Amino acid sequence: MADKIEAYKHNQVQATGAIEIAPQVIENIAASTALQSKGVRAIKRANKTIQDVFQRDAGVILYQNNRNEMVLDMSVELYFGTAVIAVAQNIQSQVIDQVKYMTDITIDVVNVHVTNIKKKKASK
Repeated sequence: MADKIEAYKHNQVQATGAIEIAPQVIENIAASTALQSKGVRAIKRANKTIQDVFQRDAGVILYQNNRNEMVLDMSVELYFGTAVIAVAQNIQSQVIDQVKYMTDITIDVVNVHVTNIKKKKASK
């Protein structure tokens, strides 16, 4: 099974001190980036069990797999009429780029799980 990441510690020790980035920071960057993608309604975990309702994450989980790759799993809800594959691929590339830009951390895999599609509410 994959290991939950405690914190990312920058390999290069600075003369001024160490740098540590909590996994929640990377998860928040990924969620914010995905929400900016056209067609994304929300970041949500599909509630399959009662335990899922009480988990801390909001649909984005960062972990390290058995091949020592950094993996992000994210669950998204899209608007009806969205090109699902195109939006999911856009999310993958945007998340990888934004995390690298903001933290200098390379995410190897971004798994996008489309959990729901909803219609836009009609404006009155």
